[in-house]
Amino acid sequence: MMPHKSKQLCCIPVYQAVLRVCAEFGARLLAVALGLIALTGCEPPGESLAEEQQGPTQVGLVLAIEPAGEDLVAVGDQGRVMYSEDQGESWTFAETPADELLTAVSFVDERHGWAVGHGPVILHSDDAGRSWSEQSLDADMPDPLFDVVFADAETGVAVGAFGQIRRTEDGGQTWTEINLHEQSDGELAEHMSAGGVPVADSHFYSITCLPKPACRRLLVAGESGTILYSDDMGKTWLPAETSDDITFFGIIAEQDKALAFGMFGRASVSDDGGETWSPVQTGTEHTLLAGTWLPGGSAVVVGYDGASRLYRPNGSNMGAFGYGSRDMLTAIVSLGARSVLFAGDVGFVRGEITPTSE
Repeated sequence: MMPHKSKQLCCIPVYQAVLRVCAEFGARLLAVALGLIALTGCEPPGESLAEEQQGPTQVGLVLAIEPAGEDLVAVGDQGRVMYSEDQGESWTFAETPADELLTAVSFVDERHGWAVGHGPVILHSDDAGRSWSEQSLDADMPDPLFDVVFADAETGVAVGAFGQIRRTEDGGQTWTEINLHEQSDGELAEHMSAGGVPVADSHFYSITCLPKPACRRLLVAGESGTILYSDDMGKTWLPAETSDDITFFGIIAEQDKALAFGMFGRASVSDDGGETWSPVQTGTEHTLLAGTWLPGGSAVVVGYDGASRLYRPNGSNMGAFGYGSRDMLTAIVSLGARSVLFAGDVGFVRGEITPTSE
């Protein structure tokens, strides 16, 4: 199947990774976009990465890749959903009813998955990502969704712009909005992030759960250092203790450890399930947009201008590995202890991480 023709993007090229909302939502997100555009520089040597381009390459912007059993499912620009049955060697376009930008995808098993994006839109698949149907949302809520996570085939939470949190307990047939202004006697409405933004009104860019697959705790990361956690699958939320005032674009969790990352190459790590956080030295000033845990407890994070960093267990800093190109990397998935699949505005690239001297 041939790929769709690309639309013109609102902030070319960098803010594709921040989901093209700068033109829609004003000064706060425009400032983020300008900050990303200003970032330049080269990655220092460290670990080397053997790269291999995967097809199809002309797929537009890819923003997320998710395992679905033994398969992979990817989403991105123009409502595109692709699936691979051979660990990313080849890809097939799925049937979808959407043409909006899709920002995230979550599968709870080999068949049941959800994708979210602009519109806002929520899509559901019960056949391993081969076909998708749209789930209904409140038409009066125009703000985009940025990420989604499901604990099982019934219970899930989606997050997005301007403090938007939605949850479902029936597999997405109905979604309930969670109003943070009404929680804890209004405490979250008054609570300010480290960057001085009201937590209840922050843009939430990423959500994850720990430990997997039980999902006993949810973690959300977003604007101006905002990190929240929930122990009841998103019904109520509390702010985490973090001193970092940058915007986090990603958060990933493994057992009780979590890693958040974002603008200017900044990152923080938590060893207590996301309640308290400590800065991690990444060795880069390039904005980090996506990450994945590897078997054994290491993690890889990637981002703008080919930024690619390796976090090791119990570390307070990250090492580099040479991606070799200055592409924008917006999605990554682990294929094993030393193998990852990247994606962004360049299609799909398989990488084998091999140690070298610093």
